[in-house]
Amino acid sequence: MKRIFAIISCVFFSVAVALASDDIARINHFDERDGFTESYVTCVIQDKEGFIWVSSWNGLSLYDGYRFVTFKGRPGDGCPLETNRINGIVEMPDHNILCKSNNRYYIFDRHRKTFKAVAAAGKRHLFHTFHPSARAKDRIKAMPEYRDIEVKFLCEDRQGGIWIQSNRGLERVRFVRRPLVTEKYGSDGEESIRGLFLDRHNRLWIADKNGIVRVLENYKGSLSLLHQSCLFLDSGGSLTTVPTSFGANVYCFCEDSEGNIWMGTKPDGLYRLKPNGINKYYVSHYTYHREDKWSISDNSVYDIVDGGNGTLFVATFHGGLNVAVRKDDSVRFLNNKNVLTSYPKEALQSRCLLKAGNNMLLVGTTNGLVVCRIGKSIAETDFLLSRRNPEQRWTLSSNYIMGLLLLHNGSVLIATSGGGIDKIEKKSLLGRDFRYEHFSSSQGLSSDMTLALCEDIAGKVWVVSEASLSRVDIQRREVMNFSKGLFSGSFAFTEVPPVCLPDGHIIIGTTQGTLSFNTLSMTKSSFVPNIVFNCGDIIDVDADTKEFSIRFAALDYNKEEDIVYAYRLDGVDTAWHYTTANELHYVGLRPGNYMLHVKSTNGDGVWVNNERVISIHKDAKFSETPYSWILAGIFIALVFFALYKVVEYIRRLQREIKDITLTSNEKIALLGERLRELLPGEETMEKADTSSDNDSLSEAEREFAGKVKNFVRDNIANSDLGVQSIADAMFVSRTVLFVKVKRIFKCSPNNLILNMRIELAKELLSTDSASIAEVAYRCGFSDPKYFSRCFKKLTGKRPTEYKH
Repeated sequence: MKRIFAIISCVFFSVAVALASDDIARINHFDERDGFTESYVTCVIQDKEGFIWVSSWNGLSLYDGYRFVTFKGRPGDGCPLETNRINGIVEMPDHNILCKSNNRYYIFDRHRKTFKAVAAAGKRHLFHTFHPSARAKDRIKAMPEYRDIEVKFLCEDRQGGIWIQSNRGLERVRFVRRPLVTEKYGSDGEESIRGLFLDRHNRLWIADKNGIVRVLENYKGSLSLLHQSCLFLDSGGSLTTVPTSFGANVYCFCEDSEGNIWMGTKPDGLYRLKPNGINKYYVSHYTYHREDKWSISDNSVYDIVDGGNGTLFVATFHGGLNVAVRKDDSVRFLNNKNVLTSYPKEALQSRCLLKAGNNMLLVGTTNGLVVCRIGKSIAETDFLLSRRNPEQRWTLSSNYIMGLLLLHNGSVLIATSGGGIDKIEKKSLLGRDFRYEHFSSSQGLSSDMTLALCEDIAGKVWVVSEASLSRVDIQRREVMNFSKGLFSGSFAFTEVPPVCLPDGHIIIGTTQGTLSFNTLSMTKSSFVPNIVFNCGDIIDVDADTKEFSIRFAALDYNKEEDIVYAYRLDGVDTAWHYTTANELHYVGLRPGNYMLHVKSTNGDGVWVNNERVISIHKDAKFSETPYSWILAGIFIALVFFALYKVVEYIRRLQREIKDITLTSNEKIALLGERLRELLPGEETMEKADTSSDNDSLSEAEREFAGKVKNFVRDNIANSDLGVQSIADAMFVSRTVLFVKVKRIFKCSPNNLILNMRIELAKELLSTDSASIAEVAYRCGFSDPKYFSRCFKKLTGKRPTEYKH
């Protein structure tokens, strides 16, 4: 029985070792760049939310996957810690952290960020030492980095990462699937793939920038030359086992209905390989000749499509579309220089072709998409150029088109440079007003600089960018990105369209050979990281706070890709915004209540259902409240009302002035007098000419002067006597009264009343024994002091001085 158990154990161990050989270790080292400055760590735990807490000889640290934040005692901060050396930590039921330091115990309040001393009773049993599994311990100690050095195992988090302490410092180790590597024929130098093609005999053609064309027979899903029969195409058209160069850089392949292989090169024109036995071809070469109008229009051939019925569509980079018409063994090229004169001149730089249906052809150019319907007469072909319109949302996202793909449902995908990918519905192709649906980095695509497209057997679309791959589910609008975590080595993807095989494999061209993998086995983590904030679920922002920041983190420590966040602030944002930064900065937010929504991908670049919502309340200043608006409205209304009254008064005054003839000086004096009536201020005193022997006066003016003086004398004791009283008695307006009094008495009506009162006062002071106050009252002054002041201004003496 023991022998059987030993055999089973050996078999199990062998299987485990075999499985382990497919994994490699990923080590995350933490130092000052991560905000961690202490090399000796005593304990590591993961709390309920997913945070990592680290105790060390330099205090307590919190890690959110981006940076460490350390809490410790500092001079004058009131912290009860006797020393910052913390020997152990554990999470309490209330989610605060219990710390042990110098045989004393402290509770760290995670919300207030403060320590509080507590009694030691019942706390000792909470602390325990982490023990890793024997397999994990052996694997880590067997790693070259930790061989023959002391390793302290601290914690294993919920994502399988093991936190360890060694003389290298604090590190996190996890085992991941071995990354994909490119496969090359040559051992040195660059091997940039320019052409990929799978013919009807299941042979894979691979062309690189070095002028080598390889053919792999009986392709089995791996490009390794140890498992494949590799042949080389020489310049004479033979496939040999001897490594050789074809002599031209092949960019594209096409196999027509007759079994001929067509190869487009740059800048050597078009080649045809006509079968001539086993692994042999007749080679025909077609280039541009100025004197031959039926030759191909340009020697840089980027794409070839079989048109059927002996025709071939060829995209050239400087000569636009060519239609190769085969008759017997000769070929004529129809292009814009002979028959296709209606082809758009601004779209001559063509890069890719797509045949949709029996007679629909799409040409991707650097200046838009050309759509044409090939009928019986090629010369009468109608070409339609669809370009980006900045004013319309449903047009092309970019005019520079890199690739075209026909999906199994009939829709067309367009790879653009700088605009992501666009989709045209099948029914839209039947009209002339194309409507495009966009997929870009705003929808989670890793890059808008797309190079090529292909569809795998599961109906997923693979989008090739220079440094990454994206798998897009068009129907669900779901995107999964693959970048640095999937690949190994230094290379970039090329613009050659990938080849998708019936068994699920995909072959992609790179600058260092080909990259191949099975799309059905390309799975990613389904881990749903918890999103946490550096604040509570409710944020109160003071009215005086003009700007504030909110930090958040998706707690995923297995980050193969940069975590992408989507956020939306209700009331401010109408759509989701995408970013890899984990901090938002708001400036000038208006007062009110807002809801901030945040969701993210996990560390594998997969969008998960982890949306988190927090509430933001911004207080309003009094100037921002409705009450201030009401008061401001009332004030503005009063200002306008006052202005209205002033303007109305001035207009009425102007109408009165028109009724009489005045000199310019009289107009100025009149306006000044009326304005003094409106504005508060002391009366300007001037002497009046009350004599009646002025020869310059007319008889009417003398009569008017007598009436005015008589009325003033009769009412001089009335302190309320004023301009309006005289105007009413004389049956004239205030303006007419002012003008006539000014002409006759050389003063204003108010000054006339004042002068006549002072004249009466002088008489009373000279002949009567009444007191100064009694004289003031009898002359119409309500205030003796004011009477004295007026008397002195007009006579130069005080009433008492004048009386004596």
